[in-house]
Amino acid sequence: MESSGPNAWLRAWRHVRAPLLGLLLGWGVVKGVDRLRIARLSPQERSQLAHEHCVRAQAICDEECLTRNVGPIILPEDVIEEMIDEYSRALEIDSGHLEALHSRAYWREFIGDPAGALDDYDDLLRRDAGNALAWYQRGGLLCDRGDHTAAIADYTRSLEIQPHRPGSAVLGARARCRRESGDWRGALADLEAEGGYDRLSIADCRQALGEHAEAVKGYDAWLRSSSSTEILYRRGVSKFSIGDRDGALEDFTRACQNDGSPRADALTFIREHPGDPMSDLLQEALRPLPEAVK
Repeated sequence: MESSGPNAWLRAWRHVRAPLLGLLLGWGVVKGVDRLRIARLSPQERSQLAHEHCVRAQAICDEECLTRNVGPIILPEDVIEEMIDEYSRALEIDSGHLEALHSRAYWREFIGDPAGALDDYDDLLRRDAGNALAWYQRGGLLCDRGDHTAAIADYTRSLEIQPHRPGSAVLGARARCRRESGDWRGALADLEAEGGYDRLSIADCRQALGEHAEAVKGYDAWLRSSSSTEILYRRGVSKFSIGDRDGALEDFTRACQNDGSPRADALTFIREHPGDPMSDLLQEALRPLPEAVK
C-alpha cells in the first residue's frame, strides 16, 4: 500500500515537474520571440497589426449579433470580454493605438469596469485631446461616479471642440449632470440651448428655481399626453406655491389616491414639516374619498 503524506506529494510533484516547467519555458520562449518580433516592426507595421486585432474584435461583435439576432448592447459579458481581449492584444503591440484605446474604454465601462475605462480614457485624451466623443464619454463616466465638476468640464470641452456634432447628446448630458449637482440655472440653460425638447426637465428646473408659474405651464403641457401621478404631484407643489390652493388640492388628491411614490412623498413631507400649510393640504388630500353612490 502506498504511503501518504509529504512523501507522496513529493513523488507526485516529481512526476509533473518536468512537463510543467517545460510548458512554462515554452510559453516564455514564445512570448519572448513574440516581443522580439514586435520590437523589430516599424511603427507603421505595429499600427497595422494592432488594427487587425481591432478588426477581429469588431468581427466577434458582428458575428455574435448576427447569430443571436441582437444589438451589441445586448451581447453577454463573456463575448464583450473576448472583444476587450482583442483590444488589449492590439495595445500590447502598439500602446498608443487610438482605436483600440477608445474601443476598450467604451466596452470596459459597459461591463462595469469604470476604473479600467477611466484609465483608458485618460490615456486616450492625453494622446488625442481633440477627440470630442471621448471627452463626452469620459464625462458620462465621471458623472456616474459622482464627480460632477470634472464631468461638466469634460462635457464643456467636448462642446468647445465640436459644438454642432450631428446626433450630439452633450448638452442634455451636461444638463443632467448640472441638475444632479444642484446647478439648476445652468441645467436650464443647457436644456433650452438643446432646443427645449425635454419639457419635463425644463419644468423641474423652473420649479427648483422657484419659477412656479412657468413650471405649472410645463407640467400642463406634459400632462396633456400623460397621466403620471408623479407629475401631478409636482404640479400640485407649484400650484400651491403660486396660491392656487384648490388646483393643488385636486392634483394632490388624484396623485395620492393609491400607493406609490407620490403618496409616500406626501407622508414624508407631512412628517418632516408639521404645521406647514402644505402639510395641512396634503393631509386633506390623503383623506379617504367618499364612496360612490350605488
